[in-house]
Amino acid sequence: MGRTVALRPGTCATESQLVDHVKQRIARFKAPRRVVIGDLPKTATGKTQKFKLRGSALDGGATEPLPLGPSSA
Repeated sequence: MGRTVALRPGTCATESQLVDHVKQRIARFKAPRRVVIGDLPKTATGKTQKFKLRGSALDGGATEPLPLGPSSA
């Protein structure tokens, strides 16, 4: 299980720092195994586009989700 994290402007952290931080505060089995640091996709109104995050997780961490419609090939 992994998580996508958007850092506040002016801050920096590594994947291992974030995972260690979480493991200190919650049960180890609840901590994510990996963390992706980057910008979260937003709609025009500022809401997080969760379907794009789910799509990128299913694709193995790619930045864009898999196409959902029938293939043209």
